[in-house]
Amino acid sequence: MLCLLVLCWGSAFLMVVIALPGFTPMQIVTGRIVTAALVLALISLWLARGVARDPRHWLYFLAMGLLGNCMPFLLIAWGQQHVPSGEAGIVMAMVPLMVLILGHFLLPGERLHPRRVIGFVLGFAGVVVLMGPQHLATLVRSEDQLARLALVAATACYGTATVIAQLQPNRDLYQTSVGTLLMGSVVMLVFLGLAGEFAPVRAPQGAAIAAVLGLGLLSTAVATLSYFWLAARAGAGFLSLSNYLVPLVAVALGALFAGERLPANAWMALVLVMAGLALGQRTGFRSQVGP
Repeated sequence: MLCLLVLCWGSAFLMVVIALPGFTPMQIVTGRIVTAALVLALISLWLARGVARDPRHWLYFLAMGLLGNCMPFLLIAWGQQHVPSGEAGIVMAMVPLMVLILGHFLLPGERLHPRRVIGFVLGFAGVVVLMGPQHLATLVRSEDQLARLALVAATACYGTATVIAQLQPNRDLYQTSVGTLLMGSVVMLVFLGLAGEFAPVRAPQGAAIAAVLGLGLLSTAVATLSYFWLAARAGAGFLSLSNYLVPLVAVALGALFAGERLPANAWMALVLVMAGLALGQRTGFRSQVGP
């Protein structure tokens, strides 16, 4: 099940690359979230899990939908227009390190200690290496660098959603998952209408359509169910192994199927981020989001 989860999350970056020639980032994200919401809603209905009725729960679902789905998915899809899928996967390894920092300020009993601080510094150094220290002064003039910043912002969204997940008022995993995706679907459909992007600007090929469906079915719906299944049966410590494996899968799939060849600084960044993750890794958080 862990292998399935890692494959679902790690393949998301490659599927975005395949989908981009046929759809805009906003269309990709909308299709992904709506597909996952429909699939999980049908499963929840079949299992007779019911629907949350407290309005406060739906406000929580809205926050989780924005921070755990809409915003990071958009940032990743936009960033991957300029950044290889392997590099995007490397940056996503920063998510648990972001959680360390946010948890220190927002959650009681989650204080930083020297080992976690060193882990975060190493991971951040990896992102700096990935961007290229010589380019940091000209970030706003380079689309590639802005794209990498967008990916870093996506990890901050995921980290914030992870912290908020600890405060969830509804502990039914199916109701929370379906409610979050439904609210995310509503938000994305509104955004899509305001942007006037309901119709593709170009006729999408079958591969692009299949990639969007794959993102919804595998990287969102199946990944969510796999995640919660593992969290309940194997625990967060075992589940944390995915943080090490997802970047490696993203790099491997990008090289095999998209012909990506990462530069030396990307490999150095991968080593630094993995080292930081190893030092700062913790088992207290049980995130409800993924790439």
